[in-house]
Amino acid sequence: MPLRPNRYFVGREDQLKTIASNLKAGDATTISEVTVAASSGLGGVGKTQLACEFVYRYGRYFHGVYWMSFAEPGGVPAEIAYCGGTGGMNLRPDFHTLPFEQRVRAVMAEWQSELPWLLVFDNCEDEDLLDQWLPRTGGCRVLVTSRRGNWDPSLGVIDLPLKVFSRQESLALLREYRPDLAPDDPHLNAIADELGDLPLALDLAGRYLVKYRSEVTPAAYLADIQRLELLEHPSLRRARGVSPTKHDMDVWRTFAVSYWPDAYPPNR
Repeated sequence: MPLRPNRYFVGREDQLKTIASNLKAGDATTISEVTVAASSGLGGVGKTQLACEFVYRYGRYFHGVYWMSFAEPGGVPAEIAYCGGTGGMNLRPDFHTLPFEQRVRAVMAEWQSELPWLLVFDNCEDEDLLDQWLPRTGGCRVLVTSRRGNWDPSLGVIDLPLKVFSRQESLALLREYRPDLAPDDPHLNAIADELGDLPLALDLAGRYLVKYRSEVTPAAYLADIQRLELLEHPSLRRARGVSPTKHDMDVWRTFAVSYWPDAYPPNR
């Protein structure tokens, strides 16, 4: 699992339970048809973060968890091959010496066993790509994150559309960064409203309010984002810091990738 748990994760309890139900997590019954669940929605809504949180909460119910980025189709075989080596499935002592294609085939063969592996296909936007790498049979459960909400029925995807935060979740996230602020602070409510309850924007706002807490009050920050073109505010553009999902910390670019994916390919 390449992503760290996010200490600032809030809410999404119902969605986590729904994914668990969709994937039949913890079901010991042998199944012959791979179960596929997806978390879909626009960029910045928290799809990858939800998948990451699911892994840390429910991963112990699976035989093993393997996380792969599908953002660049050409890199998928290497990500799959990596799963079979040391620190992964440890399929055989000399695994790293095998020809590349043989390593990929060995991992795919293991995934088609009856063992309940959990595979996360992060940023998988292409039906053909999912069809190409989806195990044909076995006990695997596959969790897909994607902007795509409609899948060919033959793929058997159970989709969970992910929407923006509730206002309560928005305020909870802002207060994770600034617990010194009162839950009923009207400026926090107004900031959440101005940012449309978008998780990425709220996360960046929270980081900004912590970084400049001695210089910028919530009231001043609210005035700034109301006065400027919202997506041009420094807090929402190319923010510095460690992204828990390794994705862009830039609301404008995230929106651009969602609406014009060919013009703005996602960063690795």
